[in-house]
Amino acid sequence: MDATSESSSLASLELLSTFGCRLKRLRVERGNDTSYNAISGPSRKDLSTGDIVKVAMDKFLGLTAQNCGDPCMLVHCSNGYSGLSSDIDDDVEPVLFLLASADKVANEQFDRARKLLSMCSHLASHTGNPVQKLVYYFAQALKERIDRKIGILSSEGRDECKRWLLNLEEAIISLQPPLLAYGLAIPSCLVYKSAAIQAILDPMASATRIHLIDLGIRNGMHWPLLMQALAVRHECPLESLTITTIVTSSEVMIKETGKRLSQFALTLGLPFSFKVVFVSDMNDLREDCFEIELGERIGVYSSMLLRNYVGQHEQFETLIRTIKNLHPTVMVMIEQEADTNSPEFMDRFTGGLIYYSAQFDALEICLDDSNPQRMPMEAGYFGTAIRQIVTFDVEERASCDMKIKDWRALLNSFHIVEKELSPSSLYQANLVIENSDFSSFCTLSMDGKCLLSGWRGTPTFSLSAWEFIPDIFVNQTACAS
Repeated sequence: MDATSESSSLASLELLSTFGCRLKRLRVERGNDTSYNAISGPSRKDLSTGDIVKVAMDKFLGLTAQNCGDPCMLVHCSNGYSGLSSDIDDDVEPVLFLLASADKVANEQFDRARKLLSMCSHLASHTGNPVQKLVYYFAQALKERIDRKIGILSSEGRDECKRWLLNLEEAIISLQPPLLAYGLAIPSCLVYKSAAIQAILDPMASATRIHLIDLGIRNGMHWPLLMQALAVRHECPLESLTITTIVTSSEVMIKETGKRLSQFALTLGLPFSFKVVFVSDMNDLREDCFEIELGERIGVYSSMLLRNYVGQHEQFETLIRTIKNLHPTVMVMIEQEADTNSPEFMDRFTGGLIYYSAQFDALEICLDDSNPQRMPMEAGYFGTAIRQIVTFDVEERASCDMKIKDWRALLNSFHIVEKELSPSSLYQANLVIENSDFSSFCTLSMDGKCLLSGWRGTPTFSLSAWEFIPDIFVNQTACAS
């Protein structure tokens, strides 16, 4: 590697160094003692998949500094990867080869990358433990990225990525059983669903006519929670409840969701109507697409939807401005707390690796391996999401995961400001964790006004509430200043 490439490589690995503090807690203090006794360190069962990934990252930084990037040299240099037990080393090894391959891909050294990926193929499996599965799907995506870069696969940039995103949305609808199993098994999913519904209910406490806009309803399994809460509300009897969803594909299947919700509302005796706004493109969305009636209080629910339009600036702006012009009382947003939007390939690669290490780990513990929905979830949802992170460049991607700090900056630019989550919403989140069989693995934390739910120390989802500042107030403030 020449000096320029080496400098670029080390610069692109800056993200990896941020995990050193936690790794120090994982390792036994041993200085330069090469006779370190691994038995005194933590065993494999004490470490999460994320911990294994971070150990590998730490080791890879050290090997990079030693110029052990060649496949043969990597094998030689990496004996005794972690200084921990041998079973930990067995899991560190495939991650180490994966990181080395990604680094070669970042520097367009594709032949060397392929050799390292061949090592991954021997060590990883889509039927193995969580580490092996994680490496398998990331390695597959790296292979596709190489093929695109050298012209074996066609590269049509953004148009190809948009088609991929459309196929993913359709796949999500077809993956209803696996997604439902995942949503019911993973505590973080239950946290954001229950707490998000409470965050919508609180500002609607005095509303008798409620109109909820779901930006991407999919199976709609979150709405029965709200319906049940409204059915037992005696202070302000409900006159009408309307749920409107925006659909860009698979309108027929969404209508099936509407039928199920209508039947559920009927059993509760709720005055309910379900409406669909079908647009082929978000640029076609207008305020008059929504049948808003006089006296209705509007709430907006967005779960894993806004990220699909972040890379499509015109469509994102049209969606946000249209919703803003409807003057909603609140918008509740749930997004993956992942950092995969960096212009540097290695930064978004490692960001995705850390995020999905937590997801594979959670699935392993919460959903039994014999469950028929587990492999479709891993391959059909996790695998396709990993493919987009690794295969496409940022400027090609239609969908991008961002951390809450980046969402704040983006939404603030549209004069949308974050609201405090109510105590009752936070209580619901804590209640879910306390009642979970896996409470010891779950983490809840606050980032400003935003609630982060996570798995074994890695944040996985963010829940936040937002209010829209009317343009007239924005203009008055600008004039006053």
